Amino acid sequence: MLILSAGLGALAGALSAVPMDSTTLTDFDFSVAQQTRMQTLIDNGTLDLQRVLTGPASGYRHMGWPVATRLPDGRTVVLIRHLRDHSAYASYPDNARRIIWSDDNMATWQPADVLDAPPPFGRNLDDTPTKYDYQGMQAISWAYASGTANPRLVAVTAQQDENDKTPRSRVYLSDDRGVTWREQPDALAAMPAAAVHSGPNMVRHPEFGLVVPFGQQTGSGTGRQNYLASSTDAGETWQIRTWLNSANSRSIEPALATWGPGHMVLIGRERTDAYGYDSASGKYYYTQHVYKHTPGAAFSDVTFTTARTNIAGNGKTPVAKGKSGYEAHDTPDVIYNPVTGRIEMIQSSRWGAGAENPLPSDPENPAEPVNALNLWSIDPVDLLAGGTTWRFDGNLVERQGIILGAVGLPKDNKDGYHPGGSIVDEAAGKQHIFIYVGVYTQYANAYRISRPLDTYAFRAACGLPALPAPAITGVAVSASTATITGINFTALKEVLIAGKTAAIVSSGITEIKATLPAGVTAATGDDVVVRTDHGITTGLTDLSHLPPAVSAIDYDLIWPGKSVSITGVNLGGVTKVFFGAIEVASFVSKTDTEIVVTVPEGVASGDISIQTAAGDTVPLPVSGAYTIAVKPHDLAPLIATQPVVTGLHPLDLVASATGAPPPSFKWQYRRGDSGDWADIGGSADYQGAGTAHLTLINTAGKNGWQYRYVATNNTEDVYSNAVTLQLLADILPAPAGITATSGTTGPNLYVADVQTHVIRKITQADGKAVVFAGQPGEPGSADGSGGTARFNAPRGIAITADGALVVADTGNSSVRLVTADGAVTTLSAVFNHPRGVAAHDLNGDIYVADTGNHLIKKITAGGAVSTVVGAGVPGFANGIGPAAQFRSPSGIAVDVAGNLYIADTGNHAIRYIDMTTGSVSLFAGQPGSAPGSSDGAKTTAAKFNSPEGVTVDADGRVFVADTGNSHIRSIYSGSVFHTVLPPAGFLNYAGFKDGLSGDVLFDRPASLVVAEDGLLYVADTGNAVIRRVDRGDEVATLPLEALTGNSDPSDNNNNSGGGGGGGAPGWWFAAALAALLAFRKLSSRRR
Repeated sequence: MLILSAGLGALAGALSAVPMDSTTLTDFDFSVAQQTRMQTLIDNGTLDLQRVLTGPASGYRHMGWPVATRLPDGRTVVLIRHLRDHSAYASYPDNARRIIWSDDNMATWQPADVLDAPPPFGRNLDDTPTKYDYQGMQAISWAYASGTANPRLVAVTAQQDENDKTPRSRVYLSDDRGVTWREQPDALAAMPAAAVHSGPNMVRHPEFGLVVPFGQQTGSGTGRQNYLASSTDAGETWQIRTWLNSANSRSIEPALATWGPGHMVLIGRERTDAYGYDSASGKYYYTQHVYKHTPGAAFSDVTFTTARTNIAGNGKTPVAKGKSGYEAHDTPDVIYNPVTGRIEMIQSSRWGAGAENPLPSDPENPAEPVNALNLWSIDPVDLLAGGTTWRFDGNLVERQGIILGAVGLPKDNKDGYHPGGSIVDEAAGKQHIFIYVGVYTQYANAYRISRPLDTYAFRAACGLPALPAPAITGVAVSASTATITGINFTALKEVLIAGKTAAIVSSGITEIKATLPAGVTAATGDDVVVRTDHGITTGLTDLSHLPPAVSAIDYDLIWPGKSVSITGVNLGGVTKVFFGAIEVASFVSKTDTEIVVTVPEGVASGDISIQTAAGDTVPLPVSGAYTIAVKPHDLAPLIATQPVVTGLHPLDLVASATGAPPPSFKWQYRRGDSGDWADIGGSADYQGAGTAHLTLINTAGKNGWQYRYVATNNTEDVYSNAVTLQLLADILPAPAGITATSGTTGPNLYVADVQTHVIRKITQADGKAVVFAGQPGEPGSADGSGGTARFNAPRGIAITADGALVVADTGNSSVRLVTADGAVTTLSAVFNHPRGVAAHDLNGDIYVADTGNHLIKKITAGGAVSTVVGAGVPGFANGIGPAAQFRSPSGIAVDVAGNLYIADTGNHAIRYIDMTTGSVSLFAGQPGSAPGSSDGAKTTAAKFNSPEGVTVDADGRVFVADTGNSHIRSIYSGSVFHTVLPPAGFLNYAGFKDGLSGDVLFDRPASLVVAEDGLLYVADTGNAVIRRVDRGDEVATLPLEALTGNSDPSDNNNNSGGGGGGGAPGWWFAAALAALLAFRKLSSRRR
């Protein structure tokens, strides 16, 4: 016989079904807590533990890798690999396999023939042949042989990586219920050499017959292959299916399950570090391979989708017998559970708990290393849809130890359990799992551990949080639609009506509408099954018999004192509500369908939980997580002082803050830098007093007034800093052209004001803006000195090398010259409403954007006027001379080399003229497309909207007054950028606000200039001010002709404390205000 006759007798006599005896306790080596837990689960009937085969006291003591099947007549057959010890099987060719069986529901076990199947692989100690090949994994199942009603047992074995003998895989058959066996010669001869370790279970597929998976040899194949073998004739002949995994994954010792029409999932120990190991967490993950079956599909077409699961074990442990990270896992088992309708996996973790958080595990700390056997599950609907997140459903058993060599560490030299080939006993409501337990290099005994197929009951026994189990309280059918009422229908997966899948029309926590399947015309509660991710229904349940169940919790964020409503059924049995660890002192109200509570003081973010008088936690079908409101913070600062023109020149103030919930805002004011703050009430002077955007429409009488905003969100009010208004005289109602004198510090500026028909000189040192030429409010065309000269809506302005000013006198269709002492002469009047001029310092030429003629012209130092480029008709075309076309060019600039940049307003573009060749090209923008404000590549992404002003600095950077967008843009390095950005949500908004980039607003700026001080000065036409942009992208308004005091401080805030500006507004004010707001609305495109 296999070992010695006496040895076999010893094995048979050692069979035992007594749990937790001294041998069992020695084998498992529990800690005190582990032993107590295990005994409790056995005593309360949750688990059943039985030792099914005990090895002898010496010699071949390792009873390893048990796999089982159950025949239709109830006989249970277990196939066990019998070794000298686990770690040394490659050196002992006299090892074998063993069969035991039970006809009394596994109460006792009998030995069977030990698979006397030549050719021998080695010799026993007594020189008898070995019985069965000894290396690698094994699987066992049964099928009906052709033409018979007798079930045939089929066993498959496969070699391990280190064994290169042929054949690699073998098939053994038994036609007498496992008593005697024979080999089916060369049945798996076609199996590739790289295939090793048959999976621990063989499934009966509805179309492919018996199917068994195989892993891939470490050093062979592509590194991505797996294998299946299928037999439709009870093991006599086999097909082989090889496929490439969809990821760089190599699974060994794979477990297989099938369900439904023939879908399959394969779970394997991942052998490839690059795929299975996560170095960031130190965890090593199992891999899943999913096959979605189409009825009638051929076995040769089977292929699987590969993905990494969330089922992890501890990773690489340096002292763990030199083991690679993948050996943190042992072989898994996987089944379809008919009770829960879920795919469930038994995980064996060799070091670390292997549960939801397996790290850390220090092998040198005897309190940490453990061998764990865990249960995980996933809904097949999710699995077929690509889901990879399995749910941890409890721990079956845990013992001390780690898979180490004899390195002298505490509790070392322990293997995993190698679950596999389990029996799903639906009649008994149990899964019977066969494992081995012992010491890695010494011995192992075979055990059966049985757990309930009711996984939800098992979870409860393990102390895991209860899940909101669904229950049906009513079913009504109308036409072809069934309305199913009940509780906890969240995370719905499937509805069955009369055993058929029903299409779900709609679903909520308490109601499902489903279409009756074909052939079904009526349904009652007993005909309907609802499966969710939390449970499966069993018929109709009387509402009064249900436990308390929640359907909704009415809250978003919470804060102390906030009312929270909890609705559901049978809530009268609820006695406690907790926010985190803090219990609500008393209920505001309670009925069977609603509980109202007030959030207590001192709560932190956490979860709402609900308990009954018995202390049971009511599972929630919705998340109980809540977040405590966070008071407003990170308030956007207001600029300390904001110059603004007095009167109907609106100012924008923008509030911003972070908080939970997001804060709301209101604005306050006070008259000066002291005194009480007051809320801004209803007033024609303001708009948006209760929003994040306050507009001061009429600033008259508010010099020195301060404003701030209040951010609030039911926590506490938080106040911004204050901004102080500095009123300016209304002397530049429409600045449309600007130029700067030489000088590196605060250069003087000259501004053409289109509304007052004058040229003003600005001296920054004293904030003065005096009339340099022309008479305010008196248009005309007279030449003369200073105030005797007249202009008509002048726009463009430039300064020559000798300090004279060149003015595009638009209303007079002429170009004028103003000497340094203010003498005005007309250079030429052969233009049509020119808007832009530029002076070339080197040759004295003057360039003119002849807007109405759509031409670019030149005036020489001698006064000769000629056309540089343009056809004289509106359009867009690049080219030389008259071949080029423009559409209402308004701005013009000359660079240090004498080349020109044109703001081609009507084409929403910037053009470039190479003055060496006379060639016109597109510099930036997208003529022919709709205007826009996008940045990016100059001619393919960037867009403008009616740009009127352009300037260029000494480094060749071009700046644009993008008038229609109310933006300032920059062009360099091949791209267009916003020089300064508006506040978030204010893109293309015409407004007025100083500040840093990201908090700045302009209103239709028409002109700009880069001065020698390196700063950018902007004629902000719509705001009637001159703005300065510094090198840090901060925008400030020049405080020109600042006022002192208030001419009329009368209240204009409807008794709310603000106001000023001439008492109650008359008809003229209302009309002007309406016109102003309408104009701003038309010129802006709000969020």
